[in-house]
Amino acid sequence: MREAARRGAGVSSTTLLYTYHIRQFPTRIFELKAEGFVIESRQDPETRLVTYFLKSEPEERKSTGDWFANRGQQRATGLPLFDAAVRS
Repeated sequence: MREAARRGAGVSSTTLLYTYHIRQFPTRIFELKAEGFVIESRQDPETRLVTYFLKSEPEERKSTGDWFANRGQQRATGLPLFDAAVRS
């Protein structure tokens, strides 16, 4: 997104999904916004595809912490990506 912003361009949802293989990109965009990044979303009315534009970055990123821990839950492994598999 930074590279696209330098060119004055955005990054499409299809690029995020199929080129960079980011499956949960809306969640990642939400997290970046929570950390202080200003990201504008524009939806093409015909295709309904969304393009994301990085408008500014925070001087210092806000810490959003661990979503799981913020809800008072403990991780079985201490590794966020593997915890669900251990609980299954």
